[in-house]
Amino acid sequence: MADRVWIEVKLDNVVKNFEIFKKKVNDKVKLMPVIKGNAHGHGVYVIAKVLELHGAWGFGVAYLEEALELRKKGIKTPILILGISLGDDAEYVINYDLTQTVSSLKHAAELSKVASKLDRKVKVHLKVDTGLHRLGVDWGQKAVQVGHSIASLPTVKLEGIFTHFSNVYNENSYKIVEKQLYRLLYVKKELASNGVRIPLIHAAATGATLLFPETHLNMVRIGCGIYGMVPLRSLRKRVGLKETLTLKTKIVFLKTVPAGENISYGDMYITKRPSRIATIPVGFDDVGQLLSKSRRALVRNKEVPIIGVVPQNFSMLDVTDVLGIKEGDEVVLLGTQGDKTIDMHEVVNIMGVALGEVYSALKANIPRIYIGQIN
Repeated sequence: MADRVWIEVKLDNVVKNFEIFKKKVNDKVKLMPVIKGNAHGHGVYVIAKVLELHGAWGFGVAYLEEALELRKKGIKTPILILGISLGDDAEYVINYDLTQTVSSLKHAAELSKVASKLDRKVKVHLKVDTGLHRLGVDWGQKAVQVGHSIASLPTVKLEGIFTHFSNVYNENSYKIVEKQLYRLLYVKKELASNGVRIPLIHAAATGATLLFPETHLNMVRIGCGIYGMVPLRSLRKRVGLKETLTLKTKIVFLKTVPAGENISYGDMYITKRPSRIATIPVGFDDVGQLLSKSRRALVRNKEVPIIGVVPQNFSMLDVTDVLGIKEGDEVVLLGTQGDKTIDMHEVVNIMGVALGEVYSALKANIPRIYIGQIN
């Protein structure tokens, strides 16, 4: 059965991007790719396997279920759950040898209680809120007290301490980074002076790894950069990050429509001339708001508009000006065709969303075709 929509992932470019980050840090700094959101739509297991083979220390994920998928498929390296796992989740964290982020003594104590019942130890990283105000214990003496108490729990190994920067890309970012880094280092230093030595400390994600070497500490978290994405296009070009994903479909139906006719639902689009209309078997059910916001596709190395209201399953293109168009022609919705590109950064700016949102919205049941060798 032929695919109606598919994603092509360039594994060689994933590796090239990863190697760029390896060269940005010294040999003592560990790299932890963050592969949440199905590795930003690229397919979490294959990306993990590739990066595991190329020297990733371990992986960061958002939720327990993402970590379990990786363990069940054979990923052996450390996996840090960056979110919160509650209740019965603790047993899975421990039994599958996962590492859990904790933001409070209460949470760590709950994990310790379950670990005691299982006669096991549980590894945790303490998240310190230094300014993002999302998760984490408040920095300062509160964080020091919580860290000391967690380290005293008999079945808990306090393996790491970390924070997350709120902004690294604007002209005042260095002040924000300096302040937040100071706060994290203060907590670690105070804990060390009280006899609590924590092996791993991390703060930098993609942007800080590229722009602020002083934030590398002894581990960095690389997320969207693995897939060639950073908010500043100039930075992406300067460091040489490569595009890794192309979203494709094909024309399944063609017809000529007279001038003055409505296309799709409502009266959003009326033809101004006799028009050649192509239907593609993709809608918001597959890719969220991508088509309704981007409004562009590539066919036969020519950019064409997506017209009318974007339905759930079948969308329309105006291909009047494309010579030789026929049913079965390949259509690119994200990525490159010939010398034309629908750039992720442009699409994100149009949509007004976070950088990884478009890729992560690509449904997991869309087939992924991997180009290049896993090893």
